[in-house]
Amino acid sequence: MCAVFAEESLAFAYDSISEGRKRPDFLFPSAEAYHSAKGTAGIRMLAAKTTCKDRWRQILNEADKLPIKHLLTLQQGVSVNQYSEMKSAGVVLVVPRALHSTFPLQIRSELLDVAAFIKETKAHYSDAS
Repeated sequence: MCAVFAEESLAFAYDSISEGRKRPDFLFPSAEAYHSAKGTAGIRMLAAKTTCKDRWRQILNEADKLPIKHLLTLQQGVSVNQYSEMKSAGVVLVVPRALHSTFPLQIRSELLDVAAFIKETKAHYSDAS
């Protein structure tokens, strides 16, 4: 993912410390921005997990300042109940477009693919400026 983000000119920090010993996979645009006293506008985090089953809960405290956590997964589908629980906890799923069809029809429109995540993250930066 680092190469994809760099190719897309997306500023990020990989494996940086958020609080204490917590290390989200990615912070956007940087760890410095995350730690700044200016608040959280324009800041995002992305965790990467091959599967999300019960492991999605691990990301909830990786960036305490951020109410929304993005989770990139290669898992093929989750149940509507599990998705509802994730959504209620502030988790947004980022799933490769080719896997969207493995998710229940009623949640597909809420999934982000990698391109949409990058586009939204870039817009998120400019909105905060």
